[in-house]
Amino acid sequence: AGRIDGDMAILLNSIAMACKKISNLVATAPLRGLVGLAGSSNESGDEQKKLDVIANDIFCECIRDTARSSVVVTEEEDVPIGVDALSGNYIVCFDPIDGSSNIDAAIATGSIFGIYSPGECVVDA
Repeated sequence: AGRIDGDMAILLNSIAMACKKISNLVATAPLRGLVGLAGSSNESGDEQKKLDVIANDIFCECIRDTARSSVVVTEEEDVPIGVDALSGNYIVCFDPIDGSSNIDAAIATGSIFGIYSPGECVVDA
């Protein structure tokens, strides 16, 4: 416990990069016409914002590009996403923009994530 291996460090770096990209996206969204609803809802029944969908894609791409996670679980998708992992086989769970319903009111938002080792949690497909 308390030790971070190389695969975990790569995942954390990739998540940090995703968060920076999403922060920039949120800051410039009104100028780029990316506010408002996307016209769909997520698994928990929330109306998806345009930013939710784009931020989810950014997060998934950053995790996928590391090849260190075998499963990605996100609030924006109905089922877990299987990913080809070269090593690590971590399970990454996230909400790319928690509080996205507050974006139009300029209230603070954030990204929530968890990284689990294989066998540490059960993922129902």
